[in-house]
Amino acid sequence: RVMLRLADHKRTVTSQDGEDGIVEFIFDKLGVEKGLFVEFGAWDGKHLSNTWNLWHNKGWSAVLIEGDSKKMQDLQRNTRDFPDVTCLGRFVGSEGPNSLDGLLREVDAPDSFELLSIDVDGDDYHIWKSLEGFRPKVVIIECNPTFPPHVDFFDYPKGKNFGASALAQTRLAKEKGYRLAGCTRTNLFFLTDEVMGALGLEEPSLESVFCYESLTYVIAPFKGGPLLTKRLPYLSTSSLPGVSAQALPHPMPAGSGLCPVVIIDRGFLLRLLPMLAPMIIVLRTIYRATRRLTGHLRRAQPST
Repeated sequence: RVMLRLADHKRTVTSQDGEDGIVEFIFDKLGVEKGLFVEFGAWDGKHLSNTWNLWHNKGWSAVLIEGDSKKMQDLQRNTRDFPDVTCLGRFVGSEGPNSLDGLLREVDAPDSFELLSIDVDGDDYHIWKSLEGFRPKVVIIECNPTFPPHVDFFDYPKGKNFGASALAQTRLAKEKGYRLAGCTRTNLFFLTDEVMGALGLEEPSLESVFCYESLTYVIAPFKGGPLLTKRLPYLSTSSLPGVSAQALPHPMPAGSGLCPVVIIDRGFLLRLLPMLAPMIIVLRTIYRATRRLTGHLRRAQPST
């Protein structure tokens, strides 16, 4: 028996990585012509949206939540001719009146609805974890694809915008009674047992559906000179462009076990060090001269 793969049905209308086609396939196979979905952050309703095709082209009911005031204005303008679309201008949190539970009660959403799409580039994990009073049949949630699928990591609430790894999201889904159905480059699809059975889907391993293209590895030839696989051609750690192209270090959440690094080949660094001293002297000279000139100009200004 050949396992059905959701990724085979990817098709892009407005979504980032073919999520439109997967959503369409799931609900066509379930025989759902129109339903209710909730999406946040909704942006303007169309930009990289997983659900624009549903409310705009298929007549679905929608709750679209967006916290940014400018994007909210665009969202309201884009949906004003669609009476079944409800827009909320809120930043969704994991607790308090702006929790997802609270907002869904505010719009009288049913306890069970067809689809929940979570994409806030940060606290996705914590917001879904906090959801207790509602059970959508299908959940699309973003993961940070730069974490390999064997790393269970999630950032603190309102942390450094690392988000959560695919493994952390999958673990949370299982704790909430969902099963992994598929994966695009940045989004995971989780379904209830009932929907998995109705679709005839077998749960794949995360490793078999994970998209590895966003991962960066350090590799080295037998004689040394490590390279990064971030881009092709590989970034050389033995050249100024290769070193400067690496991301600047960011502070890591305490206890995360992660450490920021910039990788520089030792031989290149030894060649670079003798040039650093004269460069520092030149920069200090320019800085001091600028300060003297600024002071002179200030003293030369007539008093009022």
